[in-house]
Amino acid sequence: MEVREAVREDFYDIAMLFKDFANAAPVEYYHDPDYNINHIFKRFDYVRMAGVLLVAEEDNKIVGFLMAAPVEDVWLSDRLTMRELAWWVDPEYRTTSAGGRLFLDYQNHCEQLLQASAIVGYTMTMLEQSPSINLEKRGMNKIESIYMRTA
Repeated sequence: MEVREAVREDFYDIAMLFKDFANAAPVEYYHDPDYNINHIFKRFDYVRMAGVLLVAEEDNKIVGFLMAAPVEDVWLSDRLTMRELAWWVDPEYRTTSAGGRLFLDYQNHCEQLLQASAIVGYTMTMLEQSPSINLEKRGMNKIESIYMRTA
């Protein structure tokens, strides 16, 4: 299992995994998305260049990804937080090291940015259906729970 930074040639494979991620989301309107692929590729490119876009690959097949983007604080415009946007591993590969290695590479990348004062923090989102992972053990603090009502 190799984890590496994504390149543009990976975008289609990431988009296919992203559809699986969307279909597993707890928000119904994400299910069976009809994405504008050009828009999605532009977003991937932005994330790749400004944030973090990692892929887990086994036998030349992309089996997972983690993406995060820097977000300006609403109240303090000089503060950036790296916000994890999506973390997904193909269910067939969840018993491998893919998810853990994606997280560790993301954490290492963000720790370097913290040390360089490029960001003030970084986030990980755990959805209700996410596996139980103790992020506090990994130096993170739970700061909020999000509730949503949809049509």
